[in-house]
Amino acid sequence: MRDFLLNDLTKRWDTGNVLLGMAAFVDPRHKSLEWLKRHQQHTIQKQLLEEMFAVSGLQMTEIAPCNEDDAQIVKRRRFDDCDFLDDDEPDEQDTSEAAAGALQRAAVQGEYDALLLVPEARVIDANSSIDPLAWWKMHDGLFPTIAKLARKYLAIPASSAPSERVFSRAKLIQQRQRWNLLPQCLEACVMLKHNACYLTCQAATLLISHTLLIKCKTTNSDTATQTMTDLTLTTKAELCAYAHTSRHDCWAVVNVKAPLFEPETRVPIDVVAVIDVSGSMAGSKLERVKKTLLFVIGQLKECDRFSLVTYDTNVYLKFGMIKMTQDNKAIATSTVEAIRAGSSTNLCGGLLKGMEEIAYNSGSEKAKVQSVLLLTDGLANQGVRTKDGILAEMMRIQNPQGEKVAKQKFDGTVYTFGFGADHDAGMLAAISTQGGGVYYFIDTNEKIPESFADCLGGLLSVVGQNLSLKLEVQGDNQLNEVHSSRTVNWTTPNKSCEISLGDIQSEEGRDIVMSLILPALAASTTESVLKATISYFNVISSSMQTISCDLVVSRTDAAPGAPDPDLDQQRNRVVAAAALKQAKALADQGNLVGAKTLLDEIIAAIEQSVSAQSNFSKALLVDLRTSLGSVQSRNVYLSHGEKFMCSK
Repeated sequence: MRDFLLNDLTKRWDTGNVLLGMAAFVDPRHKSLEWLKRHQQHTIQKQLLEEMFAVSGLQMTEIAPCNEDDAQIVKRRRFDDCDFLDDDEPDEQDTSEAAAGALQRAAVQGEYDALLLVPEARVIDANSSIDPLAWWKMHDGLFPTIAKLARKYLAIPASSAPSERVFSRAKLIQQRQRWNLLPQCLEACVMLKHNACYLTCQAATLLISHTLLIKCKTTNSDTATQTMTDLTLTTKAELCAYAHTSRHDCWAVVNVKAPLFEPETRVPIDVVAVIDVSGSMAGSKLERVKKTLLFVIGQLKECDRFSLVTYDTNVYLKFGMIKMTQDNKAIATSTVEAIRAGSSTNLCGGLLKGMEEIAYNSGSEKAKVQSVLLLTDGLANQGVRTKDGILAEMMRIQNPQGEKVAKQKFDGTVYTFGFGADHDAGMLAAISTQGGGVYYFIDTNEKIPESFADCLGGLLSVVGQNLSLKLEVQGDNQLNEVHSSRTVNWTTPNKSCEISLGDIQSEEGRDIVMSLILPALAASTTESVLKATISYFNVISSSMQTISCDLVVSRTDAAPGAPDPDLDQQRNRVVAAAALKQAKALADQGNLVGAKTLLDEIIAAIEQSVSAQSNFSKALLVDLRTSLGSVQSRNVYLSHGEKFMCSK
């Protein structure tokens, strides 16, 4: 039977069928093409490299054979980058264009080399349930050109007929009288209509009852709604019990969870876009930024306000806070389309001007949710240039001193967006962290809607603002360390501290992981070892609220049992984040071998953990293995890896 199947498959496999080979090569689980002969592998690898250059609008003159065995000694290919040197008197524009072409070719070649340098087993487990297309979507920042080809070869062509029928059926169901149907109800009605002939009366009755139950729960009385508008606070220790006769290092987690909140009319937001228009932004980068701004403007409603700041050597306020009416949207759109590139990069000046637009705009129209969006492509080379200097200037506006503190304090968030491969990812990540936002790496036009939908989606669904978490240990227990990217302000060392958590969105959860020291006790007991208190402004009820919760631990003679899988996942997250930060620091110093060794050790440790088979830990392993691939060579790290290890 085995020989029969093998012979049949061999007949069906056309050795000249590059299409199937390309689809297998861009599938991260099977990129070794081990079932093909060496010359067939090279044919497919050559095809991929040719298509990468074609997609990038480039040409090449030579392709050196490459395969998994040769990956560690990949040599630079020779292209026709230097043809402009043949001219006796090269034109300055031709020289710059040729140099730019050489850089583009080097970037494409570096991306291809990076794919070969990452071993197949380290990219993704062949038995994993992760969708290859989803994997490429997660990692198109590291392999932007190959990701486009992966979508081309792995996507399944679909007919529009079935979906069109479904949409038509939905249109027939959701008539004017049913516009208030919840999405769950409409989905159930469409399913019933489409599958009525297959359902028994009993099954249909149960489904309708379940649908009505969903609707009743969502539109319950005011009393129930009031209880569902608060945050929830829970605590958990690593083990269910600890021996009282000895000292223990205890891992614990405090979870803050926001409720689901989908108002018919959402809370207004104030957005200030701060745009880098320095000379390096000229061309495709600036056009990409303009598309981004037009996307943001299109998402805002009349209740929202928008302001635009641009900067090069100088800082310009294009317009202050204006309501996003149709007329003002037209003004904002024309202003964006008229933006042109300038000179140097006064990043700090532009950022501070954007923060001041929010801090100094007090009044009745000031929105509860406010944010600065900083878009840049390069390094700060004008005004305050260092990371520490910029963070100090931000702190001056976040915590002002003097008589006008209440009116001039910046209480919004700062999101940063890095365009291109030459920006300072570390600086932008630090700015967003201090501003309570997120850093995004935008390397392709396709990333614009995804990144800004993620950012704006969070801004449009804020349910809690200015969260402050206070941790207090009880008795002789000690709070050894709080693992948080945010600043931990210790009131009493190893006893109590406070952490500012910024804003929280609908259905968002925050996990604050910490390590405690539990001393030995004379007898068995059940005690509260930690008290957690969260204070915040509830956007839904427009009131300040405070919630407390105790971490209770049993100290007994019984065996402790296995660690809690959920908390083990959080510990893996903390360990992975620390490893990525340390590996990036080593790579920045040029110690790629040390970075690879560290990542190898952390990957092995997580693979042996209790929660290794959970989807969360598998996703961590994918990111760690991708980061491992990005430090295989200096060129790959500088072109893509550095940004990938910093971005969201």
